[in-house]
Amino acid sequence: MSVLPSYSPSPRANATSELAATDTIKGSGLKVLRRAVCLGVLGVAATHAPLATAQPQSSLSTHVYSASDAGQRETLYCGRQPLTVELLGDWMAVTLNDDTRMLQLTRSASGARFEAVGDPDTVLWNKGELASVTWSGQELPTCAPRNALVLPFRAQGNEPFWQVRFDGWELELLQPGEPAVSMSAVVAESKPNSVVLQGTGAAQPLELRVSDETCVDTMTGMPHPQTAQLTYGELAATGCADSPLRLLQGGEWVLTQVGDTQLSAPSPTLTFLDDGRLAGMASCNRMMGSYTITGENLQLSELASTQMFCSDQQMAQEQRVLRALEAIRGFQLVGSNEVTFSSDAGDVHARWQAATP
Repeated sequence: MSVLPSYSPSPRANATSELAATDTIKGSGLKVLRRAVCLGVLGVAATHAPLATAQPQSSLSTHVYSASDAGQRETLYCGRQPLTVELLGDWMAVTLNDDTRMLQLTRSASGARFEAVGDPDTVLWNKGELASVTWSGQELPTCAPRNALVLPFRAQGNEPFWQVRFDGWELELLQPGEPAVSMSAVVAESKPNSVVLQGTGAAQPLELRVSDETCVDTMTGMPHPQTAQLTYGELAATGCADSPLRLLQGGEWVLTQVGDTQLSAPSPTLTFLDDGRLAGMASCNRMMGSYTITGENLQLSELASTQMFCSDQQMAQEQRVLRALEAIRGFQLVGSNEVTFSSDAGDVHARWQAATP
C-alpha cells in the first residue's frame, strides 16, 4: 500500500461533497482517506481502475488509514531529485536530502494537502498518483514513484513508427497511413520498476509495458527516462517513453568542462526549473533564461546574468560558458549522473548534484 494519502472524487461529485470528504480527512488521523491505487504501487491490478492524473478524475476505491500504516516510507522522484515521505497520522515527514520537515494535513477541496506549520511556502499536495511539492517557495518538478506514468503520457518508436498517448482514461494509438485507434485503458500490472498498460474496446487488445530504463530514440538520439514495449495485434515493437525533461529537472548540474577546457572554481551551475525557466551561476554572476525541448533539440534562450565584476579569469570563463550555453542543441547522458550538452561553441560537460535545501 502506498504511503501517500489521496482522495479522488467521482467526476460528477460537486464541490459540497468534496469539502465534506475533506472535513472527514481532517477530523482524525485514523480516518485519512486514500485510494487503494494511490501512486500505482498496489491494488491497481485488482481494481483495474484507470490511472489517475494530478487532477482527480475517477471514483476509485478508498483506503482508511490505520495505525499499522504509520512509519512507512516511500521515495518519490521530482525529476531526478529524490524526496522521501513518511505518513504519521495528520502529519507527514518529508525529507529533501538531509532536510526533514513536518507537514500537517490541511483543508483542501480535492486531494490531500500538507503544509509546514508556520511555513506556507513548503507544501505537498497529492492528487491521484502524482504530488506537487513546493519547498521554501521553490516549486519542484512533478513528483512520482519510479514506476509511474506521468501524465499526459507518451511513448513512441521507429521502424515501424508508432505513438501511444494516454491521458489517464483514454489511450490513442497512431501509425502512419492508419486511422487513429482510441480505446479505454487501465493499468493492469504494477511492479517496482515497470507497469503494464492495457487498452480495451478496440478491434484487438493493446498492451504497453513501460520500464524505468533509459531509452535513446533511434531516429533523433534524444534520451528518454523509460523504455516501452508495444503489442497490438501482429505489431510487436519497442520504443521510448516519458519526457526527456525529467532527465534534466530536479537538483542542479555542475558544469565541469567546455570543449577541451576544464572549468575552475567557482563552478558554473545550471538548474532546469519545471516551468521552462533556467537558473544558475555563470561563474561570477547569477544567470537566468528559458529552455525548450522538441523531439530532436534542446535549446536555451533569453540568457541573461547579473553585472558583478570578478577577476579577469572568472569573467573570461563566464563569457565562454554563456556562449556555449546559447549554442546548445541537444544532450546525451554519460553514466547515471553526468551529461554532455552538444553545443556549436564547444560541448558542455556537467555532473548532477542533489538540490540544496
